[in-house]
Amino acid sequence: MAARPCAAMRALSVFLVILLLPSIARSYEPEANGFVIVAQPLIRYVPTQQHLREWCGAPGEFEACTRFIGFRLEASCGPAGDQWILDATATFRPWIFVKGSAHLAHEHEHIRDVERFTAEHVAGLRALLFADADHCRQRSIHEAARFGETMKAFARRSNEERHPALAGARYEREKLRMARGWESKSVESQMEEGPRRETRDHRDRDDVERVRKRESLEMSRRSIAHDLETARTETHRAALQNALTFIDGELKKLGR
Repeated sequence: MAARPCAAMRALSVFLVILLLPSIARSYEPEANGFVIVAQPLIRYVPTQQHLREWCGAPGEFEACTRFIGFRLEASCGPAGDQWILDATATFRPWIFVKGSAHLAHEHEHIRDVERFTAEHVAGLRALLFADADHCRQRSIHEAARFGETMKAFARRSNEERHPALAGARYEREKLRMARGWESKSVESQMEEGPRRETRDHRDRDDVERVRKRESLEMSRRSIAHDLETARTETHRAALQNALTFIDGELKKLGR
């Protein structure tokens, strides 16, 4: 008989944590820098270490991780005297997976790192000067196409700066990933979009922005669909399917 109250208390504690997490998420306040937009983080409470490993796609013992979704870099070219400049902005949304609310503050530190790295990156792009519109446009296409890889690099940098022990293992991890061809394939698939984007230069600014937003959503969808193929639990699969449904809804609004 004593087991029932304990089970009830555990269920109540989980329920309270789930209710508490959204209010904690709102405690994250992005920096007001004008050209990096960080959407409010999504938070998912994960009950076990195995579930956390599946969501985060990483082995070992840890209490939380953050993935970045809905990321996109928007860049347009404009004249500045006899030269051309990039008007660039970046957007992303953090997705936190955590076993307990005590670790949310630390994940916020990682998010702020990535926000800072992104702001520095965009500021560097905005400071560039180009001799003509074609060179400016080519750089904007290149940066937009590889922004997913740029975000991954920022996430790794934050991990290694805040957890120095991870830096020593990076070389072996990079060799393994490159051997699998995953990252190189990702870069190539994004770069293939370049020529297709150039054919759309005659469209007005609103159409170009809509296309870029759709391509960013499609890139996020491919990543989540890949995770769905390897998901091991029904809970994991259901959450990924919900994410796909949300993205499909956004794509439908854009006239996919």
